[in-house]
Amino acid sequence: MSVNRFEKIRQFIHFNDNSQALSKENVNHDRLYKLRPIVDFSNDKFGCVPLERDLSIDEQLCTTKAHSYLKQYLPLKPHKQGYKFFVMCGSNGFSYRFGLYTGQENQNKYRLPSEPDLMASSNLVVRFSRIIPESKNHRVFFNNYYTTIPLLAFMAKKGIHTLGIVRRNILTNCQFISEKIMNNKARGTAFEYIIVFYDIPFTSVVWKDNKIVTLLSSYCGILPKNSINRFDKKTKRILDVNCPAIIKDYNRHMKGVDWFDSLIGRHKIRMRTKKWYMRIWYHLIDVTVVNAWLLYRRVEVLNGRKPTMSLYDFCLNVSYSLTKVGTITPKRGRPPTSVLKEMAIKKGNLTRHLCPLIQSEETVWTIVLSMWKASNVVN
Repeated sequence: MSVNRFEKIRQFIHFNDNSQALSKENVNHDRLYKLRPIVDFSNDKFGCVPLERDLSIDEQLCTTKAHSYLKQYLPLKPHKQGYKFFVMCGSNGFSYRFGLYTGQENQNKYRLPSEPDLMASSNLVVRFSRIIPESKNHRVFFNNYYTTIPLLAFMAKKGIHTLGIVRRNILTNCQFISEKIMNNKARGTAFEYIIVFYDIPFTSVVWKDNKIVTLLSSYCGILPKNSINRFDKKTKRILDVNCPAIIKDYNRHMKGVDWFDSLIGRHKIRMRTKKWYMRIWYHLIDVTVVNAWLLYRRVEVLNGRKPTMSLYDFCLNVSYSLTKVGTITPKRGRPPTSVLKEMAIKKGNLTRHLCPLIQSEETVWTIVLSMWKASNVVN
């Protein structure tokens, strides 16, 4: 296929009916209208996968140099310009939920009647937590962009544990030790405080590392204490530093979004486009492929096998399979009996497993025949 033909085909790719879009002056105008069907469809499919116990919520950047009102400038990120995504991932990197920043996240139409208004960043965590089963000991981790006491209280009422870094000025009634005194303490020094909000206790821990870190949690605290290796610039040696349990938990389970982001960056689509929604569509394709590979690895581990296919090989197999869609026609006619019996053996003795459930043996061979036809279509 030539470049001009590819560009001509891409010109007619649309995901929604533009004639039904509301004007920008309308109160219900959706800035993601062009991509809304595919975004909702992807979230529904990703949310069907069973959740891991530990989940993390963080930002992700889809890099672009195109001119768009949705583009953000984040100076502290490695790639500073692009579309900002909010992602909820498991500790192994699987993305269960995502949302693109549009500036409309805090509108009332995105909030259920039973959900309180906790401001824009906390409301995002509340929306993502809709798919989390209540009172199943799930744990959610996030940074200081989301952490507030009302959010942790709302999650605790739903039976969901939370942990996050918090800004000291948010905990106004907590008498923390001053930063001046804390800086004079030895590295690894930690203090624990108990906060009660609407009869719900929370633990706040202040720990000194290179900088002073403050965390807030609804399920863990400073105990049991552990040790962590740190390099000392003065003595030029690696020292053992005291580390609270809450720090260990946060560092262990907060890496899900970063791991997921690094997987996308390895083999992502690098085609340029002037249309803002096409760049986001390429990013969603990368998200889907990485999620599929992570799901493949999970299934292999659950079945007691070691995953052998790398992400690169997985992308190649997906690409090759897509090029073969509709090009191979199924074979006609009934296959020989020997082929059917051989297929039954390869499928794990289907007759032996299905006969107790299905009384008629003819029905069993009908199922085997249909599977044989399907395998010819796929392979």
